[in-house]
Amino acid sequence: MKRENQMNNTYIRATDIIIFQAIVHFLASFPLPIGAKMTDQGDAEIRVITEDFVNVFISSNCKSFVSEKKFPKSLTLSSLRGKLELISGGSALSMRITAFDKNDKKVCDLDGGDDSLLGSYPVDSGMRLHVEDLSRTKDEFEDLDKVEKFELSKEEYSKRDNTVQSFLKRNKLGKYNEEEMRRIEEEKVKVEKEEEEACQGIKAGERCEVRVPGNMPRRGGVKFVGKVHFKPGEKLYL
Repeated sequence: MKRENQMNNTYIRATDIIIFQAIVHFLASFPLPIGAKMTDQGDAEIRVITEDFVNVFISSNCKSFVSEKKFPKSLTLSSLRGKLELISGGSALSMRITAFDKNDKKVCDLDGGDDSLLGSYPVDSGMRLHVEDLSRTKDEFEDLDKVEKFELSKEEYSKRDNTVQSFLKRNKLGKYNEEEMRRIEEEKVKVEKEEEEACQGIKAGERCEVRVPGNMPRRGGVKFVGKVHFKPGEKLYL
């Protein structure tokens, strides 16, 4: 009886070996995957080769625009939430992160522990990470009407002595320099008078040649001489 059991066990082990060898030969007939190589013993050593960083798009229910960022796969979810808080406006403590592929189909939820690595999820470059924080609203950061602003009337501004206006007044610069403003006005009147005198001998329909420094002379015809209604002032236009 004992000898019979030993023979049965030997038969079973031999059968297992034959089946295993058949499986190995069957698998060997297929090409090795990328990153795989044969060892000296004839076994297939498979190595998963992926990029160290992923370039993803960031969207959020807290804002209307999408950002593009690059993260290392070694980044923990805790650190990722901290970075996404600055980008999306959602709170790192209450945000939910969902990955979508290039066709905008949901891939997975990044809902692991704080020490889980970004690389442990099927997130590749070109995907989109959507941040959702139900405690925030989209217009919370984009509606400028809700932002408290500092307003100052012209009278209050003029009373201050630490403004650009007070500096210009003290140093008589710009429009607060009466002599300079008078000279500019006189120069303007002089130029307009010269232009008016030059236009007196020009009539619509005549041929003309226009010369601009640094450009080739251009010839054409005069179509209009006078003032225009869309440009207020005393200037004449050709």
